[in-house]
Amino acid sequence: MDGDGGNAVETQRNSGGTSADEFGFELDLPSLLVRLDEGSAAARREAVAQIRETIDAGGRPERCLPTVPKLRALLEESEMESESQSESESESESESESEFEAESDPDIELHEEVAYCLAELASESPADVAPSVDAIAGFVASHGSHPATPDLLRCLAAVATERPAAVDPNDCLKAIAVGLEHGQSDVRADAAVTLAALARDSRSGERDDGDDASGSNGPGAERDEVGHEADRSTLLDLEAIPADRLLALLEDDDPRVRRNVCRVLGYGGVGTGAGAGAGVGVGVDTASDRLSSLANEDSVPAVREQAEWAVDRLS
Repeated sequence: MDGDGGNAVETQRNSGGTSADEFGFELDLPSLLVRLDEGSAAARREAVAQIRETIDAGGRPERCLPTVPKLRALLEESEMESESQSESESESESESESEFEAESDPDIELHEEVAYCLAELASESPADVAPSVDAIAGFVASHGSHPATPDLLRCLAAVATERPAAVDPNDCLKAIAVGLEHGQSDVRADAAVTLAALARDSRSGERDDGDDASGSNGPGAERDEVGHEADRSTLLDLEAIPADRLLALLEDDDPRVRRNVCRVLGYGGVGTGAGAGAGVGVGVDTASDRLSSLANEDSVPAVREQAEWAVDRLS
């Protein structure tokens, strides 16, 4: 996933420096890129705020796509600073803790803004944000309770839904696990959407007419492709997701979570035997029983339909 693709190169070529949208909102892209790369901390915060303002203006957010690598770099710098902080903690633990918290507030706000911009740009052009998935997932895995986590998981869901092959499960499963444990239902839903997209991609040789995630239940629709029956060796390795947690999510309050967990199980979150299966270690019989109950009793028709689809695949 090296490099940056999609529409960013074309957008940068067409921008020619300062540009204005139909609302007269100007964006000096070359100056913005310099401030993100070489500016002071204050200049970077101001640049990120300008990116968000441009996106929220509703004109041409695609003009900001060339900033994606710089936004990613801000997350990566945070990772390096976090590692450095961990190494020095043992030397002056109690004294530096309050000092670090006071100095961290501006960074927390900056990362929240960066996460929001990446999520919005991923919705605009998943291809341009796809090369940043590793850094995004790494940040979430290391800073699970960070205020930026919801938007970063929204970003992962947008990329995984449209370009699942660009997402390495080995890099993302820990971040997904963080999302599935999150207190906000929309964050759990985005994590479940991402997991379902990866599970589907691991079985991409199959035709799945029953798996239609379009409609009013949120993101998660991947286009079905005609192919041959996939081999069980292609199952997604879900060791980072505890089996009992995955099954518990079938009872989540958010129907998007329930629906996408049905998809994960249907796409091979279980093995072929009656005992513990591959991946999450969920037995087929156990999963089928839970899915059957959902197919008969869930209050949301889309969840019942997806559960029935998953039962058929496991039978």
